[in-house]
Amino acid sequence: MSDQELDLLVAEAASQRIGVLWLDELRTACIEVTRRFDPAVYAVAERVWSVGEIDELMQDVTVEQLLDQGQLDYILDVSRSIDDVRRLLRFRVRRELARRRRRTVVDRLLARLTDVLGGDPYEQVPESAPARYRPVGTEVGIDSPAEEGLRRAAAAVRLLPTSQASGERASPVFQSDVLAQVAAQCFRATNSSLSIDDFGRILREALTSWLPEFLELDEGRDWPAEQAGTDIELEDIVSSLMAQVSEEDQIVLLAKLSGVSDTELASELDVSRPTAAKRKIEAFDKLRELMASEAGDIEFSQTSQIAQLLYLRLSQAVDK
Repeated sequence: MSDQELDLLVAEAASQRIGVLWLDELRTACIEVTRRFDPAVYAVAERVWSVGEIDELMQDVTVEQLLDQGQLDYILDVSRSIDDVRRLLRFRVRRELARRRRRTVVDRLLARLTDVLGGDPYEQVPESAPARYRPVGTEVGIDSPAEEGLRRAAAAVRLLPTSQASGERASPVFQSDVLAQVAAQCFRATNSSLSIDDFGRILREALTSWLPEFLELDEGRDWPAEQAGTDIELEDIVSSLMAQVSEEDQIVLLAKLSGVSDTELASELDVSRPTAAKRKIEAFDKLRELMASEAGDIEFSQTSQIAQLLYLRLSQAVDK
């Protein structure tokens, strides 16, 4: 019977791509999958998985996943039974929900960034439309940032610590103090005025590397409460590291972690390029020694948390 159902789907796809049979299968997949996803986070307009919300999701999966991404053809190529079709349809539904979550996260971050940019230490560039922002006291104009600058900004943002997801609502991703550093590091990395669209590009690139694991694979489950906050022991380690790093070394470490070139670093320190390169090596050698001394017995999985916290502390210290 399963093979006969598959044959009917294959025949329908050959004649009209997606017809009644495919839509019935897709509706079932959407209903089954959404039972595990909070509608307050993943639905479009309502806080329940109503008939209208399911229809909206079906439309998005059909257009974005099955047609635009060619996944209908892929399903037809690899499926050997109706169970294969149904499994792959459920997977495409989860992917579409993850795409919604990713878009929601960035949109909410941009809304919060707009508030950050609306007051000190930032200002709107005069006569810029759409609005472009810059740190108060800088002379950058309305020119758009270079692509290399946007990539450096995304790399810098990626190093900042993130908060964990919640099953009840969309994760804020960056806490307020960290979000302030998102703005600061973006301006620092691009050396340019930035629009909300520019921030959107930076955030989408920065978050792409971990959003699939962080948002997509959780399928609506809650993260353990102890993961929501930063471990006090790690905070103590980072505080100890910062106390032993000189102000100049802090500038050097932050610059290199943010992707600043040796030439740019030399200009910032008012030294020659070879001197800047030497100080960079010395600063990282000292940091490695300190890490071995202060954090030599921590678990390997915690080193990335220390790196993110250290980068945040460096950002906050240098920007004071």
